[in-house]
Parts: sequence; structure tokens; C-alpha cells
Amino acid sequence: MKNKAAKQQLFSGLGLYTLVIVSLSLWWEQSLLLFGILAGLTLIALLRFRSRRSLVFYLVGAILGPLAESFAIASGAWSYAATEALFPIWLPPAWGLACLLMVVIVEGALSLSSNSPPTQS
Repeated sequence: MKNKAAKQQLFSGLGLYTLVIVSLSLWWEQSLLLFGILAGLTLIALLRFRSRRSLVFYLVGAILGPLAESFAIASGAWSYAATEALFPIWLPPAWGLACLLMVVIVEGALSLSSNSPPTQS
């Protein structure tokens, strides 16, 4: 049973991560649409990996990721093409999902390799 839970965590994390990457690649120019898609994926991820820990990982990524990028954007290191603000509206949920899903994937993979149950992200 432990292996089954680890596999489910690993593959659902990888599946959601793939959906995020595909969505970003296809709809980066349509900020509101992409924001809506990422908001939906956020809801799915937080319901699938339901814990306070998951919410904290998501929020830390959603806040600190765009904050760090803001400094680079403001200094001219890079910019986003399809935005009227400092960064696009979809950036916080993209960072939040990236942060949460990386933890989920790593914990699933480690649990699978050690035959211990996955930590509930």
C-alpha cells in the first residue's frame, strides 16, 4: 500500500506539473485565460495534496517567486512581453504551483525509493 500512495503522489504531481508547463507554453500571451487555468490547477493541487503544509509551500512560492523576479525586472535584467504591469497576473500562481509541485514530486520519488509512505504535502 505504501508504494501505491507514493506512486499516486509522484504521478499526480508530475501530471499537474506537465499541465502547468503546457499551459504556460500555449497561453502566456493571454494573461487572464492563463491566470484562470492556473487558478483551476491550484485548486486541484490544493485539494489533491490537502494539508496546511501544501498551502504554505504554495503561498511561499506565490509570494517570494514574483517578489524576487520583481527586482530583476525593475533592474532591467529581463522583462515579460505580454504585460502592462511589472509582471503578468499569472506569475504568482505559476510560482506557487512550481514550489508546491516540486516538493510533492520529490517527496513521492523519495518515498518510492525508500518504501516509506509519502509525506502528505
